[in-house]
Amino acid sequence: MSATSARRMGAVLPLGGALLAAVFIYFPALNSPFHSDDYLLLLASRDMPWSDFLRSSFDPGADPGALRLSANYWRPLSFVTFRLIYVVFGDEPLPYHLFNLAVHLASVVLVYALGWRLTKSRLGAAVAALVMAVHPEGFESITWIASLNSAALPLALAGWLAFTRAIDAESTAARNRWLAASLGLAVVALAYRESVAGIVVAMLLWYGMVERRERLRERETQILAGVHIALLVVYLLLTGILDPDGGRPLIDADQDVFKNWWFYAERGLVPLGSPEPAWQDSAQFIGTVVLIGVAVIAALRRQWLVLALSLGFFVSLVPYAAFSLGRGERYFYIPGALLALLLGAAATVCVASLAKLKTSAPIEQICVLAIAAGAAVTAVTANHRVAGWVETHPEVNQAWVAQLLATYPELPEGGGLFVSKTPPTLNVLDAYILQPMVNYLYEGENHPVYWIQDQYIDYGRSVMKPDDRWFTFEPD
Repeated sequence: MSATSARRMGAVLPLGGALLAAVFIYFPALNSPFHSDDYLLLLASRDMPWSDFLRSSFDPGADPGALRLSANYWRPLSFVTFRLIYVVFGDEPLPYHLFNLAVHLASVVLVYALGWRLTKSRLGAAVAALVMAVHPEGFESITWIASLNSAALPLALAGWLAFTRAIDAESTAARNRWLAASLGLAVVALAYRESVAGIVVAMLLWYGMVERRERLRERETQILAGVHIALLVVYLLLTGILDPDGGRPLIDADQDVFKNWWFYAERGLVPLGSPEPAWQDSAQFIGTVVLIGVAVIAALRRQWLVLALSLGFFVSLVPYAAFSLGRGERYFYIPGALLALLLGAAATVCVASLAKLKTSAPIEQICVLAIAAGAAVTAVTANHRVAGWVETHPEVNQAWVAQLLATYPELPEGGGLFVSKTPPTLNVLDAYILQPMVNYLYEGENHPVYWIQDQYIDYGRSVMKPDDRWFTFEPD
C-alpha cells in the first residue's frame, strides 16, 4: 500500500466507524411511530392552507392556528420541512426518521472535517467524530420526529467550515464568496433552530482566540467577525426571542440559570441521564469539575484552541439554562457538537504531551485503542437507551391511539371525549397534546377532549352528556 493510500485509509476508517456506530445507535428508532408534538405538526400540515401555514411559520406576530408550536418558536424551516415531507409521504413515519438520521450523519461528517481543520490532527478529527456519533445524551433530537429542527446543526457547522475557507482565502473575491456562504448557512441554520446561535458564538471565540489572536485590531479581522455578530443581533431583534412580550418568551431570566447550566454541563463527560444512585450524581459532578479544569489548565498553558472550544461549549449551554419551557437531556445535542470538538482538541494536546515522555510504549496506538473501546461501549449503551425510549414513549403513544380507535372508530357528532389513565408521556403540560391528537385522528370533526385525573373520575362521569364518550387506557 502506498503512503497516499495509507493516509486516505487512515482518514476514512475513523469516520466510517463513527458513521456505522451512529446508524447502529439509532436503528431501533427508524420504525417508531409518531409521538406527542408530532401530532401538532401532522394536524397543521393536513388542515392548514399553505398560505396560513407559511404565515404562521415565518411571521412572529401571526396567529399560529393549528401550528401551535409556532407561538413559542421561530423555526420556520423546521415546520416547512415537516410539511414538505408530509406532502410526499403523509403520516408514514419512516421518511421523517430517515431525515433525522441523515441530519445526524451529516453532523458527524462535518464535525470530523471541522475537527481536522481546527486541530490539524487526524486523531483530533477522529475523536471529535466518534464523540459526536455516540454521545447518548441528546438522542431525542434524532429519535423524536418533531426534532427536524436538529437540521440546524450541520448547517451551522458547514457555515463554520465556510468561514475557515474565508480566512484562508488568498484573494478578496474568494474571501467574500466564502464569507457570504458562511452567513447564508448561518441564516438558514437559525431559521431551523434558534439555539444554534451557540455554534456561531463558539466560532467567533475560536476566530478571536486562535486564528486572529495577534491581529484583533486589524480591519479585516473586525469585518469578518462583525458581520456574524451583526447577524446574531439582527436575528434576536427581529424574532423577539428575548422579548417577554414578543410572543416567543423563550428566555426566562427568573429561571435558576446556574443550576440548569450545571445540569447540562454534568452530561458532558458522564452522559448517564438523570442521576439516581449517589455514585452517579458524584460521577457527573466530578466530570463537570474535570471539564472546568481542562479550561483552566488550557488558559494557564495558553492552549488557545482548547480554551476557546471550552468557552464555546460552556456558553452554548446558557440559552438552555434559561429556557422558559423547562430542561431536558435532549437539548444537549447542539452543545454536544462543541463538546466533541473540544475533546478532539484535548486528545490531540494530551497525546502530543505523552509522546514527549521517554518511554518505549506506543502511546498514540494505546490511546487510539482506548478511545475506540470507549466509543464501542458507549455505542452499545446509547443503542439500549434509544430502544428503551422507543418502547416507553412512541410505542406507548401508539398503543393509546390504537386502543382509542378500536374502542371508538367514530364518535357522535359534537360529542366530547373524556379520557383517563392516560400514559405519563401524554400528561405533560396538562396533557396539552390530547386535543390535537384527537383532532387528527377524527378528521373533519370537533370533539372536545377532557383529561380526567384519577381523583376526579367520579366527577367527570357525573357531568357527561349523552353524546359524550369515556375512554380509559389499559396498558398491556
